[in-house]
Amino acid sequence: MRKFKTLTLFATAALGISMVFCGHNQALASSIKVVGKNGPISSEVAPYLKKGTVLVPINIIGNFGLSNLNMSWDNTRKQVRISYRKVMITVKVNEKYGIIGDERIPLAQPAQMKHGRVMVPVRFVGEALGEPVAWDAKTQTVPLGVQR
Repeated sequence: MRKFKTLTLFATAALGISMVFCGHNQALASSIKVVGKNGPISSEVAPYLKKGTVLVPINIIGNFGLSNLNMSWDNTRKQVRISYRKVMITVKVNEKYGIIGDERIPLAQPAQMKHGRVMVPVRFVGEALGEPVAWDAKTQTVPLGVQR
């Protein structure tokens, strides 16, 4: 009986600890804010941090506040193409590189699918578009195209 109580206590403690830490990670992931030239940008799927890289839903890129920015999704190839001015960017889901023009560039994290949305590494896309990208760890904010 004593072993059962000890085991129950241990299991309860482990479950409680995992709930605290898992909940904490989810809160951090959903607390990332993105700010474009026209103010805060919202999305149905929250940006998240993965191994030091912020991934954002592709629709956030379309809301940077850049005129003449075009995006297209190829569902067969699982890739997104973004054109702006004379720059063509291609990012393919789960590929370790992105393409700017004809040049393959290694990505810190590949694009991913999350809740039916394409999540892209915001620094790669923003800088490829010629826009400044920063990360404010204190406020969990990514200012896009905003001079700091």
